[in-house]
Amino acid sequence: MLVSLKIFLLAVIFVVTGGAVFTELFKKYRGLAVLAAIVAVLSSFYLGRSIYDDVVRDARVEVVASRGAVTEISPTRIVTPPEPRLPVMSAAEQYERGNDFRLGTGVEQSDAEAAKWYRLAADQGDADAQLNLGYMYLQGEGVEQSDAAALKWFRFSADRGVASAQTYLGALYYAGQGVEQSDTEAVKWYRLAAGQGYANAQSNLGYLYHKGIGVEQSDAEAVKWYRLAADQGHASAKRALEKLE
Repeated sequence: MLVSLKIFLLAVIFVVTGGAVFTELFKKYRGLAVLAAIVAVLSSFYLGRSIYDDVVRDARVEVVASRGAVTEISPTRIVTPPEPRLPVMSAAEQYERGNDFRLGTGVEQSDAEAAKWYRLAADQGDADAQLNLGYMYLQGEGVEQSDAAALKWFRFSADRGVASAQTYLGALYYAGQGVEQSDTEAVKWYRLAAGQGYANAQSNLGYLYHKGIGVEQSDAEAVKWYRLAADQGHASAKRALEKLE
């Protein structure tokens, strides 16, 4: 008991004095001093380790607490689960989703939702979505009616070669609806669509040739375009053709 007490006291003296007093004691109690030095070193190491672990653990608790309640904390690593990502839809998928809402296929019919999905696809350059969005603006379905917006989306689609968009664009130029009236532009867009075999455009182009609007009047050209449309079952083209022949 007495020896243990001496070792403890030597260890305390060594730690507190930094070894100054320990030098004198070492001369008198050589064996005990060696043991005290070992005890002092080991005590300092484990005491420091314990303090370090407590500080790190407290810091981790504060960080985790700021992010939300946690039932168990790892002493070495905290793994934050990744945030869920919404699936990215392609333009074609967004267009089809717009069709679902437009027709009420598998969902409650909604022109507003249809327009929303068509716009998402149209912004990605989907020509069919641009056509449908242009039509909805023209008719004021699901969006506020706007000839200017209709013209904008029809033009995007027409520039990508969609015949029906080219025909709508020709009609807007012919009527001066949402744009400055131009028979020349009307003929241009009707001709592009008619050249793709679109019956409505062929019939409209036949009418312009028959009346000499935007082009030099020509019954022969009128008959040509009326016949192409009539052969596809276009009713008004058939009637106009019967009058000319």
